[in-house]
Amino acid sequence: MLSEQVNALEIQPGETLTIDLTGIQFIDTAGFEFLLSMMHDANNTGFRVEFINISPEVAELITLLNLEQLMMHEQSIAY
Repeated sequence: MLSEQVNALEIQPGETLTIDLTGIQFIDTAGFEFLLSMMHDANNTGFRVEFINISPEVAELITLLNLEQLMMHEQSIAY
């Protein structure tokens, strides 16, 4: 399970977990729920999660769900 693999990384407070979304054109509700849960856990543990290479299709979904401030920054989107 992916959540177990993330926990196994033993990320320390102050560190950043970078998730490369290259090739991902769609994320369903369960996928967003997992990513948001991971970000919540990161916030509680003191590390940061960043997403890079967000496709325009996924960026549109993020915008529709009003998650831009949580999941995107200027260099995140790959066009």
